This record gives sequence, C-alpha cells and structure tokens, in this order.
Amino acid sequence: MPRLPSATVHRLRPRNQRQAGVLQEALDFGGWSEAVRVELNERLKLRQEPTEDPWSFTMVASRPETVAAFLREIAEGPRGFATLRVWYALAPYVRRDTAEVLCSQRTLGRTAGVTIGDVQRALARLVEMGALLKEGHGRYQVHPALMWKGHLAKREGAEAATPPVKLRLLDPKSSE
Repeated sequence: MPRLPSATVHRLRPRNQRQAGVLQEALDFGGWSEAVRVELNERLKLRQEPTEDPWSFTMVASRPETVAAFLREIAEGPRGFATLRVWYALAPYVRRDTAEVLCSQRTLGRTAGVTIGDVQRALARLVEMGALLKEGHGRYQVHPALMWKGHLAKREGAEAATPPVKLRLLDPKSSE
C-alpha cells in the first residue's frame, strides 16, 4: 500500500458518534504516520460522548466562602448570568478523573441556552477567574478545587498540580 503523506491535525472535533465512527474507520484504514495516528487517537479520545447515565455526579465546591467569592466574581464581570449558565452547563461534559471539558462550544451554548459569542466570553471570563484552565486551542480543564467528577484522591492530586484559583475569598468571619 502506498504511504500517505505526513500531516498535522490542527482541528478535529467530531460532533456526534457517527462522525467519530467515520474518523475511527479512517484511522483503522492505516497508512498514517506515527505522529498523525497519535494525534487522531488523542482527538477521538477527547471527543467521546458523555455517558447516557442521567445520574452522573459532579462535585462542586461547598465551602460558603468559596461559593460566595465565585458568585461575586461572576456578578462583578460582564454578562454574569450568561457566564453562570455556561459554568453550570459544563458539568455533564467534565471528563471523569481529569476535569477536561469534552464538548464543543456549540454544544455548550445549546446546553446553556446562550449564543456562541456568550460561550466564548464566558469561557474567557472563567479562565481569567481561574475556574477554567486553558489547555490549548479550544481545550479547557475545570479547576479541581471548584468542580470535579471522579475519585476524590485523584481530585486532590490534580488540585495540588494546578495553580490556585484566583478568586478573592471572603474572610469567613465577615460573612457571619
């Protein structure tokens, strides 16, 4: 079989299982360089559909001062309600034990009921606050101190390896 030319995958986001299946078939066809095969596998792995289990639990920060600081930061920024909607719409798309966000901005906008522009502004605001960590072009990870899905021990390890959240926390004594 003739060798296909080497290429770099810049953007590959299957929107549904059918597209992911077609990409998997192309990958299985063979003839790809090692670098392209690795990149295709990584992109397919990151874009898996969330589980169909309606009771997938996501932990969120529960200390009153953390929640108050988070809500204050949201309210003080532009388009606070849209930002809050995007934040809560992230929960079903957070990858277990890594906190990677596994959906497109379009999917996030549909879930949150906001425009793509609102999603982009909300993501930028959440990155600015430290609630989201930008992992690359269009790739995000939720800060494990604010939202997590999976084993608690893995959350603690992930939190230790990430920069602290940039929220201005309230003094617990001042909120009484």
